[in-house]
Amino acid sequence: MADLSYNATSCYTEQIPNITCNMSEYDRMRKFKKRWDIFHDNIKPYALYKLDSVYTQARKLNLDKQLDTSSNIYKKVINHISGVYSNGVEREFTDTKLEALYTEKRLDKILKQSNYYLNAFNDLLI
Repeated sequence: MADLSYNATSCYTEQIPNITCNMSEYDRMRKFKKRWDIFHDNIKPYALYKLDSVYTQARKLNLDKQLDTSSNIYKKVINHISGVYSNGVEREFTDTKLEALYTEKRLDKILKQSNYYLNAFNDLLI
């Protein structure tokens, strides 16, 4: 995944050249990065931040030691709602060249992964 570090003067120009970036773009990228991290089991920093914002004494009460990061509920929900390609998909082609291209490029795999990412991030460009 691309580095999503924010620079106030260039804003993502390294990854997205020639695009003027405003705060809403920064917020969108930050939200995407957070969802990406959580989807890939990097939950702890976000959970600690939320604990600290809800309970001012969270660290003193050792609530941070009680976090269970072994089960990723977010990922389970995404896996459950992204079941379009779970049983495989049958397609009928009338053009053999199109079928060969479809098979060669492994589009079923790409579309299955795209379905997961669309449900997880609400933001997708193929």
